Amino acid sequence: WIIFHHGVLILAVLLRTVFYVIAQLLGNIFMFGGARSQQLAAIEFLSGFYSAILVLSGEVSRRIDDLANSMAMQGIEPSRAEIDWDALRERQKESGAKSVQATLLLDAIARQEKIELGQSALEAALYAEAERRKTTMELLRAKLAKDGRLERLAEQLLREKVLDFLLTSADT
Repeated sequence: WIIFHHGVLILAVLLRTVFYVIAQLLGNIFMFGGARSQQLAAIEFLSGFYSAILVLSGEVSRRIDDLANSMAMQGIEPSRAEIDWDALRERQKESGAKSVQATLLLDAIARQEKIELGQSALEAALYAEAERRKTTMELLRAKLAKDGRLERLAEQLLREKVLDFLLTSADT
């Protein structure tokens, strides 16, 4: 979901933006000296990529858990399914790593460009999903909050907003 947006491959845009953000953060900071706050911002940005390895384990586990939950919702007992869970976990590492890296990049761009998600955008998404599920917004919000998915939804919506920003920037 991160590399494709509305069917458009934006990897080149992401790579171009990576170089732009890195140049902005590191350009003169270390070569010619910079404010301590700028140095800390650059270190924070770069540490996000180094921490991707640590986050990857969580991403892979989340994907496996999502699959198991999906199976359970379909009435399939995951522990009885003929699935090599270790092999599946291993296959998820590469795509999980790319997903984590792209997520960290999009989050960094959101911070750099001061892109934020307004409450109205979250409300609109909740309303649309509640309509789709034929439930109330309040019930959906409570369920998502209970499952810890409300924050993930907000993060996803922000990343989609960053992707829209990137696509718009690429056109100019």
